[in-house]
Amino acid sequence: MGHLRRRLGQIDGAFEAYERVLALGNRIEDKQVIAAATGNLGILYNTRGDLEKAEEYYLKSLALDEALGRKEGMASVYGNLGILYLTRGDLEKAEEYYLKSLALNESLGRKEGMANQYGNLGILYDTRGDLEKAEEYYLKSLALHEALGRKEGMANDYGNLGILYKTRGDLEKAEEYYLKSLALEEALGRKEGMASDYGNLGNLYRIRGDLEKAEEYYLKSLALNEALGRKEGMANQYGSLGNLYLTRGDLEKAEEYYLKSLALDEALGRKEGMAIAYGNLGILYEKRGDMDLACENWAKSRDLYAQIGIAGKAEQVAGWMREAGCGERGSAGDK
Repeated sequence: MGHLRRRLGQIDGAFEAYERVLALGNRIEDKQVIAAATGNLGILYNTRGDLEKAEEYYLKSLALDEALGRKEGMASVYGNLGILYLTRGDLEKAEEYYLKSLALNESLGRKEGMANQYGNLGILYDTRGDLEKAEEYYLKSLALHEALGRKEGMANDYGNLGILYKTRGDLEKAEEYYLKSLALEEALGRKEGMASDYGNLGNLYRIRGDLEKAEEYYLKSLALNEALGRKEGMANQYGSLGNLYLTRGDLEKAEEYYLKSLALDEALGRKEGMAIAYGNLGILYEKRGDMDLACENWAKSRDLYAQIGIAGKAEQVAGWMREAGCGERGSAGDK
């Protein structure tokens, strides 16, 4: 799913390593080396949350791969661009690039690449709320990863299936898949994957009402994401901690974490994350009795969900607004 093929320790060390490879490629005028190093730098910028720079490097890499007729490289970059556009909330563009990547991988017989794109498409359909289609793609991805013995891919698929079953309300099955994913991630030493699983388990324990255990897992996830410099992961955990403190009735602390999450998502241009944060802030302000602020934040949330094509969520937020009698006072342009 666009992850680096080699783990080079700290992210700064990885940057230095690929910059050296890029410099070498330029010296010896090896365009294939330049394309690969440029694409890997794009992945690192994406991990850091610098989507603008990541896009710049992906497109440079893609142009080189296209000039060289290097279809394997093109397939990888298409997939990475899909991930970037999904993060930005451009689901249509994300789907376009995932399908381009899948078509090339199928033509090349690259099962690993096919599995990655099946997983990416599963995430996209999950985001749209099409759980049936999402499950179909997750299981296709898992079958290929199991056949290939790719434990990293299997861990991703287990985690994604866990999220899907949680959404369906099957918490027992969700926990089973989260723990399968975590066991593989720990065995592989993949801190990024462990951070995601800790966060997912935190969500599950919060739903079950075990707030102490939920907080423990959220903080574990946050610590790993901070150590990795993963701003998207940090934003997710700030939001989750906000939900936890809201459940506890600590509105001040909840607001603090929702605003931290929103600030990071705004910096990343991550519209889905922003929509979630605005929606949560609306709930918080409603609890405080500040209906003007509640309606204003819900309107922003509704409009962002509509922009990125998540109609079900947009309608859910619109429903909250109707129930609260927001009327037109909650328009996104109100101050």
